[in-house]
Amino acid sequence: MVFQNAGLGYPAGDACDMYDNWCVSSDRGTLRPGMIVAVSTHSHTSAGRIYGHIGIYVGGGTMMDNIGYIRTIGLNEWVSYYGTSVTPRWGWVFGRALG
Repeated sequence: MVFQNAGLGYPAGDACDMYDNWCVSSDRGTLRPGMIVAVSTHSHTSAGRIYGHIGIYVGGGTMMDNIGYIRTIGLNEWVSYYGTSVTPRWGWVFGRALG
């Protein structure tokens, strides 16, 4: 809903869809604020195994995601936690850079 609220449209689908459709890199040199960071699966919850997980990189080594509440978490911590089953990847929603 973040992207819809910003007037960019609603990217339908779950984290698996976002991972497959728009997350194209795992090279940290390409990561920019506003990109989504996703995994298509993770082992920590039954929903995570099916739907994956997603967050938004906000810059400065920090991400925000929703785990029942909106939280701020370090990129390294997020990647370490969620990246146990597949390599986290990032990219621009709709394939369009923000700004």
